[in-house]
Amino acid sequence: AAAARGEIVRGRGDKPAGHGFAHHCQAQCGWCHVRSSRPGTGWLFAAAPAALCLAMMCKPVPGWFVAAAAYDLATRGSRTWRSPRIYFAAVICTGFAYLAWHTSRASGIVETSGGALFGDPIARSLAAIWLYAHNVILPLSLAHGYYPDPDTGWMHLPVWIGMTILIASLIWSWWAVRKDGWRAVAIGWLWCWVFLAPTVGLVSARELAAADRYFYLPAVGVLLVLATIALRVMARLAAEPRQHVKRIAFAAACVLSLAYLVHALPETSVARSTLRRAAQTLARYPDDPRAWEAVIAARDFARNHPLPRGDAARIPAGLSQFRHFNETLIEALDQAAAVPDLPRYFPDPQERAAYFRRLAYRYLLAGRAQESLATAEQARTFAPNDFRTWKRLAHANQASGDLPAAVAAYARCEELLLDDPFMRAAHYTDFGSLLMFDLEDDRAACAKFQAALETGVAPTPAQIGWALCEIRYGEGQRGFELISAVLEQQPGNIRAGLVLAEYHLRGHHFDHAAAVYAAILQDRPTNYDALRGFHEVCVQLAEYEAAAFAWQEALAHDPTQTELESYLVWTMALGNRPEAGEAVADLLRRRPDDRWACLAQAIIAIRNGDQQAAIDWARRAVASPPIPGARVLQRGAATLRLLATPERRELPPAAILCEAALHDWAQAPPSAKRVMQERIETFIAQSTDERNNRLARTLLTQIGPGEDAD
Repeated sequence: AAAARGEIVRGRGDKPAGHGFAHHCQAQCGWCHVRSSRPGTGWLFAAAPAALCLAMMCKPVPGWFVAAAAYDLATRGSRTWRSPRIYFAAVICTGFAYLAWHTSRASGIVETSGGALFGDPIARSLAAIWLYAHNVILPLSLAHGYYPDPDTGWMHLPVWIGMTILIASLIWSWWAVRKDGWRAVAIGWLWCWVFLAPTVGLVSARELAAADRYFYLPAVGVLLVLATIALRVMARLAAEPRQHVKRIAFAAACVLSLAYLVHALPETSVARSTLRRAAQTLARYPDDPRAWEAVIAARDFARNHPLPRGDAARIPAGLSQFRHFNETLIEALDQAAAVPDLPRYFPDPQERAAYFRRLAYRYLLAGRAQESLATAEQARTFAPNDFRTWKRLAHANQASGDLPAAVAAYARCEELLLDDPFMRAAHYTDFGSLLMFDLEDDRAACAKFQAALETGVAPTPAQIGWALCEIRYGEGQRGFELISAVLEQQPGNIRAGLVLAEYHLRGHHFDHAAAVYAAILQDRPTNYDALRGFHEVCVQLAEYEAAAFAWQEALAHDPTQTELESYLVWTMALGNRPEAGEAVADLLRRRPDDRWACLAQAIIAIRNGDQQAAIDWARRAVASPPIPGARVLQRGAATLRLLATPERRELPPAAILCEAALHDWAQAPPSAKRVMQERIETFIAQSTDERNNRLARTLLTQIGPGEDAD
């Protein structure tokens, strides 16, 4: 206990604080338990259970009271059963053992890990004993964790070796109990097996057959056995008259210790590096998909986290940390997706489906949507009716840009949805986000966000989505309160900031909206949603130069986004910049069907008084491919209407002709047709330009009958 306490006081940088505190409490508990049997130490009688409770809160060790009872029996004999302290320890250990089992079951650890194990609990536990014994005696070919062997069973040799070790230790303990000076051996073996039992295959709560880090407590018992043997040997050597025998024994001990030390030194650097631990495990299991998953997890972690100096030095010059480890992550994913003999390690089709779902998720994080979709499709071949499989397909299709397929996958998810509030909340949130922010189907999205909120465990994105629904279709003030509450908890949430800015924009608080958008763009100058919102605010305030500057900054940061340049030339035309005509013509030479460029030419034509050319450019914009997320025709028509109002007068009244040409009147409702007809008739009545009036009458014919027609 004193040695362990000293180690913890000195500090171990690789251990989390709670783990070290557990060690400290266990050491203090052992010290209090040992010392409380002495006269005048009654206060330690109360301190021992308190330290035990603290230790159990950090890390449950149910077998503690067995080891404590063994110590008391060896030192106090039958008086052990008359002392209440052993019963206090038994109650505490039993209570925390139940809590650990209950929480493991509630979290699903036991159910999800059971399928990854092989053999019955006894066989795999004996195989684990062999692994631990081998690593203590001959620490070669070590790994961060040791995966269950698919061959585990009663015909597997390591199982019988483990049984031999267990039986030999029990026989030895039975002999030691009857021999004076050897009882510590029995205590040591009992300590070892009691603390090792929860970490081997008897409890199906771990997907590892063994892990050296689980052996730190059982190793104390083994050290007690070895110390007892060493003391007996040293006593015999002390009585040995021949000096050369002592020298030989001393030299042998030194050589053996030095050999272990030299071997252990490199392991220290491995133990402190997540990447090297995973690589070491892969070297032991080169064809095991579970080892590849460990490598994938390590490289994924290394993309965005601080690295030890040795790992950071291995990044090639000219590559960022993220890019280097993202590339190596993709390489590992490709290797994992092509591992041979997958059924050997995942014999159940459901396990293979889960494996491919995990790969699909990692591919998505690495920015490889097509590979994510391919592995999700592989998962579907093994589990075609699993909600989680369709969820992966939905996410992969959404990332790939196939939004109809993503909607179909989400709809299939809804058919397979289980009655689990967290699962339902996550599904409705994801589906609602796709509908609102990608497909702009606000009404359907609001229904999904409302369903997520009804579960009572809606995540933050659902709260943000519902706040936006309130702002657009409900009570704007209620939406403002909801989004303000989110921003109080998460001030840096970009989507929440965008919703707040939209609230100000819709409420005509243009200065407030501009300030929110500008704050977002300061940190993320290429955020498309913030750029579009800032553009709309600038149009309302006639601050075209500010909008153009924002688009120029975004284009400088990411020249690959073609829509940024499209918006830029449209903004230049709105602001009537002298160089706007040349910029628009240059873009149209490179992309003849660019919608914003066509509308920019229409604006220039309107200002030049050529309304026929403006109508032609508007119709060309209607026939051109859409720009993602821009809603060019709707925004263009609204902008033309705003700039031609009597308050602005930035465009002549004839701009209504270009505005009318931007609508698909075949699909428009009769009420919208009638409103446009009335506006055009008013224009004809007020216009003295016969050429424009002829164009207006032609447009009236093309619009068709409104709601008042017979």
